Amino acid sequence: MKAKIIHSNKAAFMPLLLLGDEQSSLINQYLKDGTLFAFYQDDKLVGVAVVLSIDYETYEIKNLAIKPDWQGQGYGKAILNYLEQYYLKTAKKLLVGTGEGSDNLIFYQKCGYQLAHLVPNFFLENYDHPIIENGIQLKDMRYLQKQLAK
Repeated sequence: MKAKIIHSNKAAFMPLLLLGDEQSSLINQYLKDGTLFAFYQDDKLVGVAVVLSIDYETYEIKNLAIKPDWQGQGYGKAILNYLEQYYLKTAKKLLVGTGEGSDNLIFYQKCGYQLAHLVPNFFLENYDHPIIENGIQLKDMRYLQKQLAK
């Protein structure tokens, strides 16, 4: 799998980014200042990730999305491993936010991320429609973190 940092025409990736975050206005906010990575397998787009600097030692994965045809094949874990290696030299930890009841919560925990903090009512206050995952309406944002070993 090859990674490419996208510097221009980031909006072209919006359909895929919407798989990772249903609110385009939020995507546009973090896409402005974040680093957009596109991941390719045999020259075919597999997934994307957007990472934002929080402070000098912390980066947040704001969006990680895999095209539906490529899901369940280990690409999410491969992308996460790539990002961890990429930021190893400049960051002490990576953060990622997700909802309760989300398959993503389990995925990140399996990848070594641990609960860092909770933002109550995040999904209720920041999304213009209810977000339902696995039959559960998301309310609170759960932030997980992983310490990067140097």
